[in-house]
Amino acid sequence: MTSEIDPTTSATALYAYRIRKERERIGASQAEAAAAAHISRQLYGHYETMRRIPSLDASGRLDAFYGLPDTLTDLQPLVAKEVGTLASFLEFADQEEKADSIRTYQPLIIPGFFQTEAYVRAILSMGTRADQIERLVATRLARQANFFTDDPPFVLALIAERALRENVGGFELMREQLRHLLELAEHPTIHLQVIPAGAPVYASGEFYLLGYSEGGDLGYVEGANGHGSIIEASGEVHDLGLLFDHLQSSAETIEKSRRLIEAILESP
Repeated sequence: MTSEIDPTTSATALYAYRIRKERERIGASQAEAAAAAHISRQLYGHYETMRRIPSLDASGRLDAFYGLPDTLTDLQPLVAKEVGTLASFLEFADQEEKADSIRTYQPLIIPGFFQTEAYVRAILSMGTRADQIERLVATRLARQANFFTDDPPFVLALIAERALRENVGGFELMREQLRHLLELAEHPTIHLQVIPAGAPVYASGEFYLLGYSEGGDLGYVEGANGHGSIIEASGEVHDLGLLFDHLQSSAETIEKSRRLIEAILESP
């Protein structure tokens, strides 16, 4: 309920409070607001509960829907700055929600949308202000809900073996994370393939390829501290696709990947 959020505590709380208050004022449903913003109803719901950070594009559309004079558009940069999230990642997160397929290559860590809460906290503990961690944890975990909707995207993740063996947060934390990966791999739309140690693979940075049934595909190349870039040019997206295919050719099969994860999990 609106009363559960105190709009005086932060820019993020004010944003969440305001969009719910405006939606109730005009008698609209979350589904109607989401359609106006060109996002999923689930994502809009996360905006109202502060579990996801709004993009500038979605904010502009919501201003138009609610008849506001750039109120949310002006507030969004303050929200993004407050939680330390860059505009490029917010745009990517919105596009990820709409994608029919997601392919990603991860050379160093477990993909963000596959991370357990403990793993997320361990990753974020380095270089993140204490007052930002809770919000960022909620934001990252909310991305996982996209895989368990009535119409989930197809996901293919290539994960380097070194990422599975990296001792993030301690032995027990990594065991929990590996078990979580194995559980996710049971989902019919989630495929995991491991690139074994020693494979002739030299792409050092993580990236994503987002596929859509309508419109052109997008790429996203991650950088340090979230300084990523969305790739829209068809030629560059095509090149990323070729790189992904090359990386996949060095990966173990889905079944062998599962057995490798199990072996790492069972190793002393």
